[in-house]
Amino acid sequence: DFKPNSQAIKYHKEALREADFIHCTTPKLRDNISNMLGIDKKYIYSFDNAIDISSKYYVNSRHKLPEDKVIIGYQGGSSHEKDLELLVEPVKEILKKNDNVMFAFCSNPYFLKKFNIPADRLINIPLQDNFNLFLTIPSMFDIGLVPLLDDEFNRNKSSLKLLEYGAYRVPTVCSKMEVYNKGL
Repeated sequence: DFKPNSQAIKYHKEALREADFIHCTTPKLRDNISNMLGIDKKYIYSFDNAIDISSKYYVNSRHKLPEDKVIIGYQGGSSHEKDLELLVEPVKEILKKNDNVMFAFCSNPYFLKKFNIPADRLINIPLQDNFNLFLTIPSMFDIGLVPLLDDEFNRNKSSLKLLEYGAYRVPTVCSKMEVYNKGL
């Protein structure tokens, strides 16, 4: 529904214009919202993402997947279909060269057809409706994957995915994007 100039986008923009204050996750996103909607920046606040690792829901669940295999994994929303295409060939090549590697996937199951991976090398982790169950998924991977195309939508993102993997000390391979260069 959220296609350019769709009715849903028009309603969303109007709701933002009616808000007294807007909170977002990056200064770049704040600036773009201000420019796009003609809202004074003083009404838009940027707060860096954070996670609360003291939450009882941050539980390491690596044991739920085969521990004798190296699990490379992806967890992301349905808005990342084009970003996922960056992973298709590299994942196939890694699986072809390494018998001890499996690919774990938590996203729109429709996107899996792009990979055409044999069932014995694939772990499809169902999407979670319960946000608290979502928090543990990054812990199931040995290596986390964060592919992003260099486009305007992704340039407005925060580094939340690095925090989510980092909470479990999962090494992460991500696209070379400015947002991921923080602190380097």
